[in-house]
Amino acid sequence: MLTTETAIRLNDVNSDGIEDIILGFGTGADAFYYPKVVCHVYFPKSKDECGGGMLALDGKTGNEIWRHYSAHEIFAINCNADLNGDGTKDCLGGGRMAVSFCFNAVNGKDGTLLWEFDDQNAKIDASNVYTPQYISDVDSDGVLDLVVIHGGDPLKEPGSETRLVGRLMVVSGKTGRVLKWVQVPDEKESYYSPQVLTHPDGSKLLLFGTGGETHGGSLWVMKLNHLLTGEINMAENIYTDKFKGIMTPPVLIDITGDGVRDIVMAMFNSSVIAFDGLTFIKLWEYEQPSSESYSTPGVGYYNNDSIPDFIINYQTGPGFPIYYYTQTIILDGRDGKPLLPKPIKMVVEHNLHLLLSV
Repeated sequence: MLTTETAIRLNDVNSDGIEDIILGFGTGADAFYYPKVVCHVYFPKSKDECGGGMLALDGKTGNEIWRHYSAHEIFAINCNADLNGDGTKDCLGGGRMAVSFCFNAVNGKDGTLLWEFDDQNAKIDASNVYTPQYISDVDSDGVLDLVVIHGGDPLKEPGSETRLVGRLMVVSGKTGRVLKWVQVPDEKESYYSPQVLTHPDGSKLLLFGTGGETHGGSLWVMKLNHLLTGEINMAENIYTDKFKGIMTPPVLIDITGDGVRDIVMAMFNSSVIAFDGLTFIKLWEYEQPSSESYSTPGVGYYNNDSIPDFIINYQTGPGFPIYYYTQTIILDGRDGKPLLPKPIKMVVEHNLHLLLSV
C-alpha cells in the first residue's frame, strides 16, 4: 500500500487525448537511512531506492502506466513543461531529504529519469525540496528553468532551537544543474513553494516565506532578476510574525479589479490576510482564534457580487502538533468578513478545498 501527500496533476502521457493522473507517493519504508534489503524484499522493481516515487495512472481505465521509484517520498509535483522536446510534458518531483536525490525530473512518457539534483554545494542532506516553479530560460539552452525552495528539517523535534536555513535555488530545467542559490534573507527555515507574480510593467517578482510551526518568519518579495544575480539583500519584507512562520503559499487572484493578482493567504497564526498585489499594502484581515492552518484558501463565488470569495480550513486546539477539530470558514473577498453565521466544524483535516462551478 502506498501513501500520498501530493496534489494530483493531470498530464496526457500516453497520447490518447484523455488526461492521465500523476501523483507522488511514499512507501512506508522511508527514513534518513534504510538498508537496501528493504527494497529488494518489499519493492523488487525499485532496485536500491524505495522510500517513495512518482506514479502515472491511465485517466481512462485507472491502470498504472508507469512508476518511478526514488530514495525518499515525493510530495511536490509540477508537470507543466516538456523538458526533453518529445512533445509530452515531463514531471518534476520534490520531496524529503536531499541526502539522496529528493528532487528530480521524470520523462512524462515512460517514467524514466531525466536528471536529479545532486549539487554538493547547494544541497542540505536533511532538508526537503518543495514544489518547483517554472521561470524563463535564464541559461539560454531552449528549456524553461526553475526556482525552488530547499529547506526544512524533518528530523528536528517541534520547538527545537537550531534550525536549518532555507535556500532559494535557480535550477536548469534541462540538466538539473544549480545555476544560482542563496540563503533566505532572515536566515530562517523555509517550507514555502515559491510563486511568481507579474506586474503591469512586465517585471517578474518572486514571493516566498520563511519560518515554521514553532518559529517566526516573514513573507518576502523580490525581483526575479535580483535572485539571478544573488542580491538577496534586495528582498522586501511584506509581513512578519515573530512566533509562527509563513509556510503555506497564498492564492494569487485579483480582488481589487486593477488587473493585478492580489495575495490572499491563511497564516499559521490564526489570521487570513489579503495584500494588494501591486503595492503589498494590507487590504483586510480576519482572525480565527486558537487555530492554525496548512491550507491555501479555495476561491469561489459565494455571494451576489463579482469579487472572488474564499473558503479556508483552520485546525483548532492547543497548537502544533495537537488539534481537536477543524473549522471551515467562508470570507467575503471584498472585506474579509465571514459569509456564514458561524464556522462549520468537522474532524481534523488539512486538505485544500476542491471547488466545482455549476
